[in-house]
Amino acid sequence: MDLALKYIGCDVLRTQGKPVTEFGEALEAHLPRMVEIMREEGGIGLAAPQVGIALHFFILVVNVDDEEREEDELLLLANAEILEASKKEVAIEEGCLSIPGLRADVTRPEQIRVAFDDIGGNRMELTTDGLLARVIQHELDHCEGVLFVDRLSPARKAVLKKQIAEIQSEYASRN
Repeated sequence: MDLALKYIGCDVLRTQGKPVTEFGEALEAHLPRMVEIMREEGGIGLAAPQVGIALHFFILVVNVDDEEREEDELLLLANAEILEASKKEVAIEEGCLSIPGLRADVTRPEQIRVAFDDIGGNRMELTTDGLLARVIQHELDHCEGVLFVDRLSPARKAVLKKQIAEIQSEYASRN
């Protein structure tokens, strides 16, 4: 399968990813191209649906909060689910590789505890906050068929409606 970035308007971005049942080589086969796309596009996370794979997994840069990092530390999370989320929520500007050029403030829990399967199919848990927690929530949304624009207030969506339509029209031929 030749993986390519999918853009708003592509059906797979609105599809709930199927649970991952095959681990190891089955997942590893997708990683080089997914990492390549994420880096080419300047991303810090990329979900399988964003490259046309209707499965529930994503990759992200774990050491994203380390401004001194020399190399990205990557992690794959399959079948992720949020077990706990802090009551404290923070609004921070987000963007998305699948909606180029659009950024908006999105309110999300500041801290989360997430369970997931690693690349070998081992069930793991991670408690995190800050930017890493935000990236996990954003990519997990992709696995559920949710885009960050869906989390905006109706008023904010109305203001951005024309811009979203223009982006969708511009990138439709690439999907």
